[in-house]
Amino acid sequence: MLVYWAAILCVAVVLQRPFSKAQDLVVADCNTEATLPCTAVQRATQYRSVHWYKVDGNRTGILRKTNNKVSLYASAKEAKLGPGEALVLPSVKPEESGIYQCSLYAVLGHRNQDSLITLKVEECVTSIMSTTVPVQQRITTVLTGEENSTELCDQVILLPSFVVVSGFTAVGLLKTALSFACVAILRPAVICISNPRQISS
Repeated sequence: MLVYWAAILCVAVVLQRPFSKAQDLVVADCNTEATLPCTAVQRATQYRSVHWYKVDGNRTGILRKTNNKVSLYASAKEAKLGPGEALVLPSVKPEESGIYQCSLYAVLGHRNQDSLITLKVEECVTSIMSTTVPVQQRITTVLTGEENSTELCDQVILLPSFVVVSGFTAVGLLKTALSFACVAILRPAVICISNPRQISS
């Protein structure tokens, strides 16, 4: 007789907190927002609080809602409740993959409800950005052998005005001197060509 009543009690406890047999799967990319629906809401008519746990090995509390006030457990990362008591996890990482439990604690006279859902977060992919070096910079590097050379087009040298004037004056005097030298050298030859009899006499 005692065994009979013990069996009845076990059945009552199991019925008090039924779990959904089928676990839904949510697949999310790395660093994206993942939304885990609470399917237990579909079976519960009235409940006084909502709790979300991660149940890989040990059950770890994430957040809870009581009297329409949502609060995070002390060890939980950032999370929030979405429509239908769904758990919303921002910027998920692969280590957050696992089984999550949504628990609805019923008001007096109703049964508590639970549901499980599996989250799978894809591995993070690091994109390699190719860096391009401007053509002018590459030319400067080849000419100077220095990686950090200033671009050729950006090099502007400012000279004082008297230096510029002196330079042009020196060039003018040099041209004049060369002209007189050429005349002095070439004049006898011109005379000889124009008066050949004067030379022979």
